[in-house]
Amino acid sequence: NQCRGQADVSGPLTRDGDIRARVIGVYQQNDTYIDFYSQKKHLLYGVVEADITPTTTVSGGASFQRDAPRGSPAGGVGWPLFFSNGEQNSPARSTNFNSRDNRVWNEALNIFSRIEQKIGEDWTLNGTFNYLENRQAGSVVGAATWLGVANAETGLGIPLYAERFEGHQKQYA
Repeated sequence: NQCRGQADVSGPLTRDGDIRARVIGVYQQNDTYIDFYSQKKHLLYGVVEADITPTTTVSGGASFQRDAPRGSPAGGVGWPLFFSNGEQNSPARSTNFNSRDNRVWNEALNIFSRIEQKIGEDWTLNGTFNYLENRQAGSVVGAATWLGVANAETGLGIPLYAERFEGHQKQYA
């Protein structure tokens, strides 16, 4: 199951084309081949560019992205290749050993600007500014495969672990 919609619109905002803009929007929701693992993604991007003089161009814009998967594999941890009796473990490729309620989401905001000044025939002077803010949070339960080996008959022997986390970063450049 996958549902995706996207739009990409660009063009001049003035008759002479000295001011131009572009806007992109994307929404996606899908299931995956991994048991009870699904994703939701949102993206919005916009930029405006203007020729201030024949040799000077400025631009500025922003983008926002949100990812919100459900049933996420916790930390990318897999399952042991062998059981405690030495027998090889061969789960289906779609097997998810983590909780269907696992949630990990990420939001990113990027604001940017640029000025370009042409100097003569061969030189260009550029100035840029970039602000990035990233937030993430999650709560996951998974198999602590580094702490034990499963019994082939019962599946017991590997403890669960639970984790809740939040993070927030800001970057200026």
